[in-house]
Order: sequence, then structure tokens, then C-alpha cells
Amino acid sequence: MKCSWVQIIWLVWYPLLLGAQDSLRAQARVRGDFVEVDFWWRGTQAQVPIAANFVLFLSPRQALAWQAPEITQRGMRDALFTPDYQALYLTYAPENANDLRVSFNLMPTQVERGIPFTGTWERIGAWRMPILQFGDTLRLRWGMESGEIVLLPRVPSKDRFVYEVTQTLFLCPLVTPARIGRQGSSLGIELPGEFRPENLQVLWYRDGVRVGEGLSHEPLLSGAYYAEVRHVCGSAARTDSVLWRTTALHAYTQSGWRIYPQPAHSELWIESPTTTSASFVLYDATGKEVFSYRWEAVAQQAHRLTLPALPAGSYYIRLLSEAESLTLPLLYAP
Repeated sequence: MKCSWVQIIWLVWYPLLLGAQDSLRAQARVRGDFVEVDFWWRGTQAQVPIAANFVLFLSPRQALAWQAPEITQRGMRDALFTPDYQALYLTYAPENANDLRVSFNLMPTQVERGIPFTGTWERIGAWRMPILQFGDTLRLRWGMESGEIVLLPRVPSKDRFVYEVTQTLFLCPLVTPARIGRQGSSLGIELPGEFRPENLQVLWYRDGVRVGEGLSHEPLLSGAYYAEVRHVCGSAARTDSVLWRTTALHAYTQSGWRIYPQPAHSELWIESPTTTSASFVLYDATGKEVFSYRWEAVAQQAHRLTLPALPAGSYYIRLLSEAESLTLPLLYAP
């Protein structure tokens, strides 16, 4: 089928004209434990917007802590940067059993003054809300009343603007690598600010052996230490390694088992070469049993054992597993 010159010109120029049309854009993303929405607009150069609202519906609203939104970015048309506009503000409320209505609002201080459009994309601002239900899918769509944009001379211009398609989000953030550093006699981790500590699990490793959990760890032995940060939704990342050297504490090693520290105080750590049922029996220098303990040992994972209050001195440990029996010395110094 042949096309006329008029059709060819229309096919070439129409996409260009559409691309330059006044538009609204909402860029939604999961950032840490929050959903963040960034708003942009592009208007005809020299036209002056003095008021607008940008309405989104989000569902299911139960996936968000919608009572706790906050504005994270403010564009040039905000009281922070110009006296011609009031501070950007949010209004929000449940629309129905499933949807949340959020309106991002721009208002003037004087209805006859404002900042003209530049003809290019400009940021209006951004807001965020905490996520409550990780693993859900969040759907976003423009509200019918969105884009009630008033241009000078006080002309409502809703029909001028084209709405770009909004996104669907999977509510599981990717954990970004954190940093660890020395904090006196311990190692500490600096978590990204977008994550809430209650949604993260921090596991500590020495030379590939899991040795602790929490926001800090006190190394007992020399080695290369790193942390693995796990999110409740399943994503994880590990830090770089830090070399730690200590000469005050030692470990006894036999047949792949390792017991430390030596001397021991109130706690003792035991590392097993295999996953097995194990028992620990402690004897004093006369051969009297003073303490016993059973647990399920896990390969490449240190197990912490709390010792009873005992007199300082030399003791002996009998380790029993499904495959072997070992005897190791222990120096106790409470």
C-alpha cells in the first residue's frame, strides 16, 4: 500500500510532536524499606504554573504504613527555594478497602506570580512511605483528578497534560553492601539509611565460619572477618573483609574441632567440622564432672556455650560426636 506525502510527513512528525507535549511523570521505586515516588512535569516554555495536584492510587494499601509518609525532595516551586509558592504538602486517605489515595499538592503564595516552565523535564518533588508487607506487589495508577494544573492567567489546564504510565512494584528491596569498621575492641557495621534495623539480620563470619550475629561483633581470634546482611524479604549482601589480629586469646584445635577462647571466661565457643549431634562434658583436675551440655552442631558455624560459675584453674573437656570422642584442655579464668 502506497502512502501519500501528507501521510509520510504525519508519521514522521507526530511522534516528535507527542514527545514534546506537556506531560506528567511519576517514577516509583523501592528504595530500602520504603516506596518512593518522584514526580516530574514538562510544560510549554514560558507558561507559568501557579497551582497543581498530583494524585496517585496505590493498592493494596495494607502493604504500606500509609499514615507515615514524608516528602524527600522538593523542586524549585517550593517555599524552600522561592517566596512565590507555599511548601509542597501531602494529603492521603483510604479510597476504599483496597486503595490508598495520595495527593501531592503545589500552591502559590500570590496567585499572580510564579516560575515559568523551561520546556524541559523538571522535578516537582518526591515522597516516600514505609513498607509493611514485603513480598507483595504494589500497583500505582493516576487519579482522575490528577493534573488540576492552573496556569496564569488562572486557567485550569488539566487537558493539556499527558500522563505517563505508572509502574507496578515488587516490594522486596535489594540489600546494598554495607561497610564494617573497627569500634574499639569490636567490629561494627554501618547500615544504609533507607533500611530499618528490625528488617535486617546481620551475621558475622571469620574465615568463612559463622561466629556471631548483631550490629557489632567482638573478635576473639585472628582472621578475616566480614558480615552478611539479610533482609526479611530474602535479599542479601556481604561486606568487604577486615583483617583482625589478636595475641591475647588462643584456640585449641583437634580433628577439625576448635574451642576458644583460651583462657575462657563466662562463655566458650565451639566450632565443629561437620553437622552432628554433640555433647560437651567438663571435668576438673581431679576428674570430677562439673558441667555437661548437648547440642546440634552445624558445620562452619560457631556455637556459643555459657559456662557456670567455677573456680579458676585447669579443666578438661570431653567432646563426643556421632563419629568420634576427643579430650581437650581448658584454662578457666572468670
